[in-house]
Amino acid sequence: MLPSLFIRSLIVLGVALGGFCWLLALPILAPIDGSTGISLFDARGGWIAAVGVLLLCGIPAIGLALMAGTAGSPLAGPFVAAFALLIVAAKGGSSRGYLWRADLPTDYAQLILETLIWSAGLLALMLAVGVCRRVARQRYPNLGSRNGAEPPPGGWRRIGAADALAGAAAAVLGAALSGLLIQSTATGQVLGSLVLAFALSALLAQLVVPHDNPLPILLAPSAAAIGGYVWVLLSPELVGHRSVLEAWYTGRLTGLAMTLPIQYLSAGVVGVTLGMGLGQALNSASESERQRVGVAVKD
Repeated sequence: MLPSLFIRSLIVLGVALGGFCWLLALPILAPIDGSTGISLFDARGGWIAAVGVLLLCGIPAIGLALMAGTAGSPLAGPFVAAFALLIVAAKGGSSRGYLWRADLPTDYAQLILETLIWSAGLLALMLAVGVCRRVARQRYPNLGSRNGAEPPPGGWRRIGAADALAGAAAAVLGAALSGLLIQSTATGQVLGSLVLAFALSALLAQLVVPHDNPLPILLAPSAAAIGGYVWVLLSPELVGHRSVLEAWYTGRLTGLAMTLPIQYLSAGVVGVTLGMGLGQALNSASESERQRVGVAVKD
């Protein structure tokens, strides 16, 4: 097993270098009118160019995320990538600019599609981590030993009822907490609220709902985002741009709808990985204590 200090250094390097390289893509990701808030579908270079530049500039972040997820806990992979993306989301600024320039509520359909694109990237990263861990373990059996954050070998694609229930619980609780905590479009307030909300929801899901595959919990921020956007599209009171802005100004617009996909898939995933990691540590400590007590009783 590689020393934990090496893994921590790898994570720090991945976040710092990955975030810096992703910031190089900001001129392409920025909206053409120069306002705040990053969305792929109104990026200056177009959404196809935006995705291509993100992949190109994200090579260091993705590569180091794979290394961290292979050598350490599999959760280290999405943590590195999401934290690096969080730097870009923070630099991109408030969603206020997007709410002003978008054709609302119609453009919430685009945000749903964008959320699915980011989610596909997360899924691809986790599948790649699973493949890398399997290949690495064949050559180095002690590398990246299994833990509570990893399904059985080859099990990333197998989602059982308990796994889905854990993901649904994390999504519902995370959405509820995010809706309560997000009170403005201020960047720090939104990102901090998402980290806290999904850290708590993932922690509870990890502790309360026994499951084998953590992938549904990792997708909880995506599910919450889609739920918030669908709520706006189906609300009979929000039938035009003016009505959406009025709801925003008067505090009737849910915080879930004031948050952009890049914010969910960066801050939300960071929170989820932190919550699952803490839950895993608590479960491990509890199991060790039960074993210690069992040995003492036998003696």
